[in-house]
Amino acid sequence: MKAKFVKLAMALAVAALIAGVAGYWWLNQQIDDFANQRLTNEQAELITIRPGQSVYALVKQWQKHQWIGEQSWLRWLLRQQPELGAIRAGTYQLTPGQTLANALQHLVAGQEHQFAITFVEGSRWWDWQAQIKQAEHLTGAVVVDDEAALRQRLAIEQASIEGWLYPDTYFYTAGTSAEELLQRAHRRMVEVLNNAWQQRNDEAVKHLESAYQALTLASIIEKETGQHGERALISSVFHNRLDANMRLQTDPTVIYGMGERYDGNIRKTDLREATPYNTYVIKGLPPTPIAMAGKAAIEAALAPETSELYYFVSRGDGSHVFSKNLAEHNANVRRYILNKTSNKE
Repeated sequence: MKAKFVKLAMALAVAALIAGVAGYWWLNQQIDDFANQRLTNEQAELITIRPGQSVYALVKQWQKHQWIGEQSWLRWLLRQQPELGAIRAGTYQLTPGQTLANALQHLVAGQEHQFAITFVEGSRWWDWQAQIKQAEHLTGAVVVDDEAALRQRLAIEQASIEGWLYPDTYFYTAGTSAEELLQRAHRRMVEVLNNAWQQRNDEAVKHLESAYQALTLASIIEKETGQHGERALISSVFHNRLDANMRLQTDPTVIYGMGERYDGNIRKTDLREATPYNTYVIKGLPPTPIAMAGKAAIEAALAPETSELYYFVSRGDGSHVFSKNLAEHNANVRRYILNKTSNKE
């Protein structure tokens, strides 16, 4: 009798053990299935987690959006992986097909979504102002409306912010201030300009008295061409003109001096107008840069090629043809400008 009782007890214990193992496996399977379910959002979604918001409230929102199924296993998941509950405040992007566990790990790591804003080479300060005001999730954009105060905060001594911001793509998280982004752009420009200034060649030493003058010349070069192989040649034209005490006679400076009056055309009266930027009238460089120059244009301004070139004219395809004297230049103008105009007529 005793032996039968022992056997029964052992059988019950084995059954209980099996049931326990099976139950444990089933429980873990449910938790795994819950954690590895894929979010059903059909496109990337931006979400903002407020300070103090709990993971329970967040997952409940996702369930309401029907991005996940039942959240009843969340408490069990957090018992297994309590670190998944330590989500951080911020703005994040949920990508389609991401698992729930991966999404939570993303939030715990604080990997906020990076927004991007691109300022192209040759853009001007008023272009930057417009872009910043339209930028998504960038705060304090009104800072661009008071240039004098902004220059003071950026420690820019000159009378214009033009030229002092480095054109590039900048990444930022939601809530970043416009001033912080501009500080980054200014520090980058100072770094690039100073490095190039230290490596200037003899021509640059002869004609440019300061790094700021180099920045001004670079901005003109930037507006004259987007062709990488031409920048040093165009720089040589301007340096040769400075050496010969000739006026620079470059259209982009005229356009800049016209400001909002520019309608896409430059007339003879515009070329004769005495603005501080009209290099058909003034000698030497204009008082400030006329655009934000990139690294290649800055380096070209400070390391021009050696040449005997004094003129260039656009071919109409973004490139230029260069000449040594006025007779050659006039022939090129007839070939590439006047003939093209007469053909249109």
